[in-house]
Amino acid sequence: MCGGQDHGQSVGGQGAWNAQRQQHGNLVRDGRWVYSWDAENRLVRVMSYGAGDRAGWRRVDWAYDALGRRIRQTSYVLSNGVWVVTEDLKFVSDAVWFGRHVVELNATNHALVRSYVWGLDLSETLDGAGGVRGLLWVRLASGPASGTHFVTYDGNGNVWQLVSASTGTETAHYEYGPLGEPLRTTGPMSKENPFRFSTKRTDNATTSSFTNTAFTRSARESGQIETR
Repeated sequence: MCGGQDHGQSVGGQGAWNAQRQQHGNLVRDGRWVYSWDAENRLVRVMSYGAGDRAGWRRVDWAYDALGRRIRQTSYVLSNGVWVVTEDLKFVSDAVWFGRHVVELNATNHALVRSYVWGLDLSETLDGAGGVRGLLWVRLASGPASGTHFVTYDGNGNVWQLVSASTGTETAHYEYGPLGEPLRTTGPMSKENPFRFSTKRTDNATTSSFTNTAFTRSARESGQIETR
């Protein structure tokens, strides 16, 4: 965890919670999760936290390359006192558009898991709006929802719907609250597609959202958007 004295801060929202931060401003605890950061202020771990039964606790670790791009995500669940890997992904990024994921691979056998095709974003350029509304389609390599799925958006550049390229049927539907909190997530591709609010990546286990290099806490959990 990055150095610095932790301190508490009360934050309002849907139920008061106590946030603890480092002197750098990084969130380190919010009553449900503990956050660990490296010396470059990059989030490297989110782990369940609480005084109750530890069975089923979750943990997600991230690794970065020398340029600060997120290159790996490993998810765990605590079972009989042992952290068991539930998913281990490697991220392949576009060489030109910094950190934008185009391929996800199984870290064990390097099999393709998902791939993405990007186009013009909300600014009608390739990166003027940071990729918001720029994802064109998602391809899932295997499973019941495998295949190519076109992406549709609401007026703010949030992913609203996925549509199967082969059948034209809706395969995912998303609705959000005013702070980006998920209100409705339905369809066989809804969890398989990680890009949702503001076309930013969401981790299913922790509901954390990410830009290419930064971290955003779910507003539903915190009562506000936490950004770095």
